[in-house]
Amino acid sequence: MFVDCVWQYQHYQRLLLVASSQADLEKYRPLAQKVARYCQRCRMRYEEALGSETYPRRLLEAAVAPDRAGEDFLLIPPGGQIRQEQFLA
Repeated sequence: MFVDCVWQYQHYQRLLLVASSQADLEKYRPLAQKVARYCQRCRMRYEEALGSETYPRRLLEAAVAPDRAGEDFLLIPPGGQIRQEQFLA
């Protein structure tokens, strides 16, 4: 870890810009690269990917209707315990 790496970012390995179109990648790339230059002090690598709204939409739906979240999300209720077995398939 670099001395000037902000402690809350020390365990992150990458910064990923996800956009739904090539136009959005180009639009937000300058700002993302500015952030990436800052994050280099923590040895993060910068990556870009085209994606869709599917995952964020499903995440919001799971928050609204936890009983319909499916197996893609692990929901931990307030005060609930997180155990290693919950992550093993």
